[in-house]
Formats: sequence, C-alpha cells, structure tokens
Amino acid sequence: VHVKTPRGPDSLVRSLTFDRKTTAAVVDGENGYRIFALERPLAPGESLRFSFDLASRPRGLPHGGGRTDVVRNGSFFDRRLLPFIGYQPAFEVADAAARKRYGLPPRATMPEPGDPEAKRYRSALRDGDRIPVETIVGTAADQIAVVPGVLRRSWTDPSKGGRRYFHYGTRIPETFGTAVFSARYAVHEGRWTPAGGGPEQAVALQIFHHPPHRYNLERMTAGMKASLDYYTSVFGPFPYRELRVVEVPPYSINGRAYPSAVAFAEQNFITRTEPGLVDLTFFGTAHEVAHQWWGGQVRAAHAKGRAFVSESLANYSAMMVTEKVLGPAEVRRVYDYQMNRYLVQRGEFGRDVPLLLVDDHPYVSYGKGAVALYTLREHIGAEAVNGALRRFLEKYRGSGPPYPTSLDLYAELRAVTPPSLHYLLTDLFETITLWSVKTTSAAARRLGDGRYEVTLDVVAQKMRADSVGAETPTPMNDFVEVGVFAQGKEDPVYLTRHRIRTGRQTIRIIVPQAPSRAGLDPYGKLIERERDDNVVAVGTGK
Repeated sequence: VHVKTPRGPDSLVRSLTFDRKTTAAVVDGENGYRIFALERPLAPGESLRFSFDLASRPRGLPHGGGRTDVVRNGSFFDRRLLPFIGYQPAFEVADAAARKRYGLPPRATMPEPGDPEAKRYRSALRDGDRIPVETIVGTAADQIAVVPGVLRRSWTDPSKGGRRYFHYGTRIPETFGTAVFSARYAVHEGRWTPAGGGPEQAVALQIFHHPPHRYNLERMTAGMKASLDYYTSVFGPFPYRELRVVEVPPYSINGRAYPSAVAFAEQNFITRTEPGLVDLTFFGTAHEVAHQWWGGQVRAAHAKGRAFVSESLANYSAMMVTEKVLGPAEVRRVYDYQMNRYLVQRGEFGRDVPLLLVDDHPYVSYGKGAVALYTLREHIGAEAVNGALRRFLEKYRGSGPPYPTSLDLYAELRAVTPPSLHYLLTDLFETITLWSVKTTSAAARRLGDGRYEVTLDVVAQKMRADSVGAETPTPMNDFVEVGVFAQGKEDPVYLTRHRIRTGRQTIRIIVPQAPSRAGLDPYGKLIERERDDNVVAVGTGK
C-alpha cells in the first residue's frame, strides 16, 4: 500500500496504522512517501481500515512565502493536507531537467480525448471514487467551521476551553475532495424553492462572510436564486437541500465550487459595480453555482478538453442567467469581457489551443469557451444548445468509467447544428480560427418611397492559427451580421446575417430610415483582433 503525505518542515506524521499486520518496506520522510507490505494480501472485494494522525504547524516566514491555509481567522484547506492512498502519477517529478538528471524519460503529456485509457479516470488522482464522507471539525470557540454537506450537529466542549465542534456528512456519495473552512463568520441566510415545489423541496441558502463585508450579500443571494431557477428548469434538478457561499482570504483562490458549496475570495464581497461595467459578483456567483451541474453532476475524463466540459459550460450557463435576469445589454458586456480576456491573454502568453483540446489555458476555456458557445446559441437558438447540454448531462450524470470527454459533448452539439453551419463548429471548437472584417465605405441614397438604399464596400478574411500563433489564410464563406443604425437610435434599423466571402465585395440593402452608421459584425461577435473598423459613418466612406 503506497501512502503519500504532505512533506516539509511544517508537516508532521504522528502515526499511520492499518488494522492488520504490515511491514514498512519504504520510508521516505523527506518526500513524504511510504510503502507498506501487507502480511496477508487483500482478497478481491475485501477492505481494510487505515488510520492516520497528521499535524500541520507552520513556523516562521520562509523565502518565497509561508503557509496560509491554516491561519488565526480565515482558514481554508482541502484534502491535500491528508494522505493520498495508492500510486499517484500526479506526484511524479515534473521538471524536465530533474527527470533527465534522474535518468527518467520525458513525462507523458495529457492524453488526447479519444484515448480509451484516459476515459478510465476523471482526475490526476487515482482515488476519486464517489463515497459517503462524514467529517467532524473542531475549531476555536468564536469561530464557525464549514464543510460541504449536511450539518448533522454542532456542540461546544467546556473541557477543551469551549472549543466548537461541527459534524458534517454528505447527502449523496461524493468524491473525497472535501474542503474545510473556519473563521469568525457572520451568516446571511435565504431560501429558494423550485417553481411549483413545496417546502420539502426548498433549498437553504447561506453566505458565511467576514462581518464587515456586507455590500454584496443581496447580489450574491440574487445570483444564487436566479441560477437555481434557470439551471433546474433547463438542465435538471439540484441534488442538495443546501447551497452555501463561504468567504476566504484573498491570497488563496478567487472562486471554487464544491458539492453544495462555493468558496469565494473576499474581493467578491467588496467589489462595487458601476453602470457600463460587468457585474462580476452576480456573474461569478452564477458561474460557480453552474459547477453544481458541470463538474459536479457530470465530470469529464482526465484528458485534453476537460476544461471545455467544465469551465466553458459554466461560463456559458452564467451568461444565460445574466441575460435572463440583467438583460441583453449586460450579457453583451460579459461577451465583450470574455472576448477581450481571450484575445489579450492569447497575445500575452503566445500560446493557443482548440477548445476540444483545452486543459491548462484558462483564457481559452473561460474566455473563448463562453464566446464560442454563446455564438453557437446565436445561430441555432438557446433551445437547441441547452437541449444538447441536457442530453449530455442525462447521459453521463454520475457515471463511472468510461468518463465522458470533450468529444462526447461535441457530438451532442453537432447533432443539433444544421449541416449548413458545421463550418462554424469547426471554426469555434476544432480549430484556432480568427476573422478580419472591415467596412471600407458606406453610402446611402433615398428612394422614391422614402426608404434608403445602403451600399457597403467590405473586405473579409479568415485565418487558421497553430499553437504558437502562426496563421494561414483559409477560405471564408460565412454568415456574418450586417447592421445599419439610424441617428440617435441605439437599436439597429437593420440587422441580418449575410453570406460573406474572402476578399472585397459590395452589399446593398434597403432600410426604412435614414442611416447614420453601418457595417459588418457591428457587435463584435467574430473572434477578431481589430474591431474598430467594422462600422463606419454612412456617406463619408471612412
């Protein structure tokens, strides 16, 4: 039995014991690795009990920063402080120079989504089966401990200086990746009931927050309720009777979802929003709640493309909630935010990858993923896209191996997309595609019936890029929006998709009002680096 424990001077292994006789075959305290030989091998289906006692006691401030997972007020840690059982490829030496020095071959890359072996696992850790978990946490007398799951009971022990204890249990079998929070929390409470549901179906909403951080509590609660409304109606039931948001200090994470719980860094509790800016608190809440479906109820295999199945779907889902609650103008701001996130960071990092193969590229999985799925929705409709996602979820909800991959999700999306738009799927998901469209001039003349004929001269190009940004032109024959706007009007007087091909071309359209501006892709929906030349003033040719 292989056992990996936390290593370093701050971690102490007090005991590791089994309920039967074993011999320590390997003890590597420096690297936290031990191998125990059982006197009698385990028979098929047999089990044994493993007990451990570990301590984490940070001392001083080492070079490069100290440990901050256990602190005076605002502790947050996960199972990485506990032992890992079995041989774990995740802990293999990663540095290429070190592997060469030890005579090891180059480390294997993340497997492709079509690799059958990869579909056996849904994590880099090989002990991720869903199991019932009961957790008891003791903490300071003035703090509340939170663990994802049902609070079974809590009590105070006078014999231990009034320390408080909290017993949590999972409602359904879950992956053993539990998180523990403890702080001097204030608790904001609410309640959500599904449409047509009774009190027995109600979900208790709680926000555990630093007491002075009260500004965003109602916006977070609104985000939780709106998300549950939308996701349960579109994707299926929420499997818990509690949903918690827990504040953590800002030096750990920004946001992370756990079963029935969300960890949010403090900036989400104190961020203000202004007109014209993305409401990141509302959107971020909707994103993390979406992980109760994407990454919670269904989780992809440990292969390239897994972030598309989790982060891209969560961001798209949050955009749909934002649109439904805050309106089209707000979701357009989110769309532009995600587009800029992708384009800017793509340029900064100098690397890119197709969505179906995305792993460790957040600007692709979050940014481009949101853009691609929302763009597909614009072309084929929300009912088609959401129906494909629901069928994917129903097919793989809570499934064991083989786990689904990005290719399984893509198959559902492709099945609801008309063949005339399959080129769009290739552009958005299979390849790294960028567009360049420009309106070189726009002129109008009044017709006898009072309408106006608008003539647009445009030029268009489409490129395919490789992983390091080298671009190659590819033929363009795509549907692109053409918009015309009247003076002083925000909404277009004309907005229709036209077939746009590579090179220069002229477009003539009739509009009911005198136009002031016109051009291609007026709302910047194409993945395009330069969008300022898409729309020009009518009559100026500029």
